[in-house]
Amino acid sequence: MIVVVAPRRVAVRSAAQRMAGMLGQSVGQTVGYAMRDETRTSSNTRILVVTDGVMLNMIQTDPELNGISVVILDEFHERGIGSDTALALTREIQRTVRPDDLRIVVITLLGDTVSPSSTGTKLVNALGGEINCHVIESEGRRFPIQVVHANDVVKMRKRSSNSGGEELAGSRQTVVALKQVPARGDVLVFLPGVTECNKVVAELQSRRDVTDQAGVFALYGSMSKTEQDKVLYPSKSARQRIVVSTPITEASVTLERVTCVVDSGLRREPRCDVDTGMSRLVTTKISKASAIQRAGRAGRVQEGICLRMYTENDFESGLLDQTPPEIFNTDLAPTLLLLAEWGTSTLEEIIQELPFVDRPSEESLEKAKAFLVDIGALRCNKDDRRFVLTDKGRRICEIPCHPRLSMAIVQAENSQEDALLCAAIAASFCLDEDLQGGGSQDLDIRASVVFERSRENLFSSSDGTSTGPDGISRIRSFVPISKDLKSSSEKDLVYTVPSKGYEVRAKRIAAIGQLEISSSPLPRPTGEQVTMALWEAMTGLGGIRKALLQFFPLKDKEAVDELVARIQLDQNLCTESDLLLPWPSWVTHFAKKNDGDSLIENELRTLVEPWLGSVKSLKELDVLSILKGSLSHDQLKYLEAHYPSSVESPDGSMIPIKYAGDGPPTATAKLQRFFGTTKTPTVGPEDNAMSITISMLSPAGRPLAKTSDLPFCWSEVYPSIRLEMRGRYPKHPWPEDPLLATATRKSKKRLDL
Repeated sequence: MIVVVAPRRVAVRSAAQRMAGMLGQSVGQTVGYAMRDETRTSSNTRILVVTDGVMLNMIQTDPELNGISVVILDEFHERGIGSDTALALTREIQRTVRPDDLRIVVITLLGDTVSPSSTGTKLVNALGGEINCHVIESEGRRFPIQVVHANDVVKMRKRSSNSGGEELAGSRQTVVALKQVPARGDVLVFLPGVTECNKVVAELQSRRDVTDQAGVFALYGSMSKTEQDKVLYPSKSARQRIVVSTPITEASVTLERVTCVVDSGLRREPRCDVDTGMSRLVTTKISKASAIQRAGRAGRVQEGICLRMYTENDFESGLLDQTPPEIFNTDLAPTLLLLAEWGTSTLEEIIQELPFVDRPSEESLEKAKAFLVDIGALRCNKDDRRFVLTDKGRRICEIPCHPRLSMAIVQAENSQEDALLCAAIAASFCLDEDLQGGGSQDLDIRASVVFERSRENLFSSSDGTSTGPDGISRIRSFVPISKDLKSSSEKDLVYTVPSKGYEVRAKRIAAIGQLEISSSPLPRPTGEQVTMALWEAMTGLGGIRKALLQFFPLKDKEAVDELVARIQLDQNLCTESDLLLPWPSWVTHFAKKNDGDSLIENELRTLVEPWLGSVKSLKELDVLSILKGSLSHDQLKYLEAHYPSSVESPDGSMIPIKYAGDGPPTATAKLQRFFGTTKTPTVGPEDNAMSITISMLSPAGRPLAKTSDLPFCWSEVYPSIRLEMRGRYPKHPWPEDPLLATATRKSKKRLDL
């Protein structure tokens, strides 16, 4: 059997119907499909189209995928976490148990397989590298597309936003945009979500000038099959249509008659909220790849036009090249639970061994593991590295919901009366099918009545989080907490305060799960606790180097840069045998800013660790002292002797030297301070010396000349400088022979000339 994995339900049904039609059959014969609560197959089915969720269930049920010869992952460029996980597990099955008879095909728009960091290259590597993975490119059928950036619409959209409107892709803006497109073929409007689609459809259907010319339809994933089919498969005699859609038509579904596209430039995606630990939908800008893909929908059957409701500058500078993979932004608890059921037992196994195209971060997996352990789905061993799925976790896996909701259902199984009450209350508010789209008018009315009757029970949250549009919550019911429960849930917590430079503090809290009941401050944490807390903070800031410099004063950062540049210059000038002592490898790390190198991070950790227990926050760390402390006394003397921080002028004053690391150092001062200097100063050991670049300034501090050969500058360049400057700055000395003049910072008057 061939299994085709599509990222959306509507794409599954559409792909199956199209392939079955090409065979002259109905769906369910040679070609079938399967998704949650809807399956059409038979004993004759040889091609099965499924969602990524069904594919993952198939893998859990049969870890060898027996009877399946080919797995095709379609529209992989959407990079949903379900598709990424399905590919990783399918590839693992192919690599370990079925290397000879299981084939994997990935269909994607990501064609760059040259750049090492490109998604295309990472995809090829995940599939076994260039030797095992064949890349086939296809241009497809495309007609020319005229792209228009609707600046007037953008201006109007900004005015609406400034006046209190929060929906960037509002209905009136879309109506204005539609007036700017020619009336030929169907029009496809891309909006971020169901709420916006329904509002735009309602607005358009209320306008006679629109409905007289075209039919107006919405299209989104939660519509019924019958409603979707009306839009996807119109009759040949149907008049022009305006289809207002969520991004499901960006790639997964093709509307054959579309010649005009209106692109809002927005999409809605799940993001994991670090404060609540839960995912929520946020509206974001699309990527350039998505914008190009949307525009391409207008050129499938003939020449088309795409009207973008944002400026050309927004497209060039304001959009990412590719849509970030969902694995970087979403809650990984469902994925980790699935992988635990699959058989993984450590986070290292997931990160290092499973062939993910983009590997999940250890920090996100740690948070997911902590949550799953907290609800009893996983159990860790003594070293907290290995974990196993519990009986409760297996029961949670059987319920097709987020583990947070599945856990609540499992808990309610022992209290049927409460569960029935919750279900009845939920059902009373879910009578309308478009509740997911933002709620019906009837629901709004019922909610407002409840609100007016319950003002005396309103409760204001301290931070306003999750309290609704008015920033208030209502206490519907409460349960007293027993003393035994409260005392058993008490624990000491060491934490950092980012706004205070990650100052380490400690408190004793009483909590039930993630709900903090009370807290009281504790004395200063121990040195070991401070060290552990600061390490965690530095990891979250992107590495030790970034963390060390984030709170360091600017002048001290410049001193660190100078120290690094002086050592780096010595490394460039001298061979390894010439070096007095080998310089530490952290120098290259700081110079190239190559954060993430585990070997260098370990070296920095060794340097920094002795200092952590004696401070309270990251901002108290003296980075310059830490780095200098890694150098021997002889190395410090060597630096001062051969790479000084300043050069002496003939008048006895010191001129600072600025080191660039990989280039010559520079000494910058007013030209008169170099009078009498016959030889260009140098840095470095005598056998490997490098001339300092002298940057000469006018009395007003403006650049006059740069040279690494002072004698040549005095004889060939200075005469023309003198000719021009002596009239402009007559109060300052401009002698004919600068080699015989006295270096000075004074004017003629102060020199008594």
